[in-house]
Amino acid sequence: MNMLLIDIDYSKLPPSLRAGTKRYIEQGILPGGFLRAVIQNNLLESFIQADGANILLMKDIVSFWYNKAPNACWGSKEKMKEWAKTGGFFGKKDCESNR
Repeated sequence: MNMLLIDIDYSKLPPSLRAGTKRYIEQGILPGGFLRAVIQNNLLESFIQADGANILLMKDIVSFWYNKAPNACWGSKEKMKEWAKTGGFFGKKDCESNR
């Protein structure tokens, strides 16, 4: 199934993470340390990098990545690097959903 950008509901994320997440998914622009750790599926580093608000919202944040983000853009450091290298969603002809 092709995932259209309109299918990605960034409002499920805390406001402080929306812009960085959108830039990463759509353009492949790497975010800061906390989001990089989440994207890489690195639980320990995610909690180390998170501020107090994001620690409390970790379930919602991870749920967004699991349920809304393209599978090809998250889950490991290698996937993150490849996604950024190819320019994110706009650098790809189509993008498979993990749903």
